[in-house]
Amino acid sequence: MNLIKIKIAKNPAEMRDAFYVRNCVFVNEQKNTIEENLDGFDKDAIHTVIYFKGIIIGCLRIRFFGEKAEFERVCILKKYRNKGFGKIIVEFALDCCKNKTKEITLDAQYSAKKFYKKCGFIVRGKEFEKFGTPHIEMFHLY
Repeated sequence: MNLIKIKIAKNPAEMRDAFYVRNCVFVNEQKNTIEENLDGFDKDAIHTVIYFKGIIIGCLRIRFFGEKAEFERVCILKKYRNKGFGKIIVEFALDCCKNKTKEITLDAQYSAKKFYKKCGFIVRGKEFEKFGTPHIEMFHLY
């Protein structure tokens, strides 16, 4: 039995799962507003979801801009962090973008910079604040 299932969200139930994780992480845990979390860009994005033992544990949103893509709303429920699930979902999303883009960017929370470096992202620019949290722009090239 495969304990981990990762996929592109294709139906309303999977989208609800993604929004549940985002609400848990960004609103409840990090104290962002619902408006910051639900910014109106979800309809035009690809959403990836990751399940462990049938339970939703994480998600990642991908938006495309010509030959570039941006990873957004990357999150794993607190109980499942530092167990490799974040790397799995980022690698899955990178694979989804492989033949569609030349560059992927993301605004990483500064505390996650080391994690994204391990996933092949490179720092670009200086630290800035977003939603009251220090961030840094990072990119990945194919």
